[in-house]
Amino acid sequence: MITPDFSAYALKVEMWFDPPVGGRELGAKVEELLSKIARACGDAGAILIGHIKGVVDTPDKGFRATSVLEPQGRPASRGELQDGIAQADLVINVLLYGLTKGQVREIVDPLAEKEMSLPGARVKLVNIEEKHGTMVHFQDH
Repeated sequence: MITPDFSAYALKVEMWFDPPVGGRELGAKVEELLSKIARACGDAGAILIGHIKGVVDTPDKGFRATSVLEPQGRPASRGELQDGIAQADLVINVLLYGLTKGQVREIVDPLAEKEMSLPGARVKLVNIEEKHGTMVHFQDH
């Protein structure tokens, strides 16, 4: 049942890595990011997390889906990322109760940019809820 305090937010993080990164390294960064999002949402007043999911997709190095269900919960992952990742997309979905979509966006966007900005990375945040996918921010690191 969807109630007035339900929020859903989705963000696409496009990433380019030079030098390429390892699959374990990227997978660990995504797990860390989703855990930080869950904790921050809990700290901000989320009363129930439906899920916080992130799916990494690469052109030729595999995929990995990660999910967190509680503010202090451990992430669960499936799929595999190979080493040598030069480009990847991460789609983040946050479904929860107790925060507005704007509050969720204010938590997710800066954390995604910070956590996915590995040395030598270019990171682009794309609002996938917009009709044509508006670029929110582009950062070289």
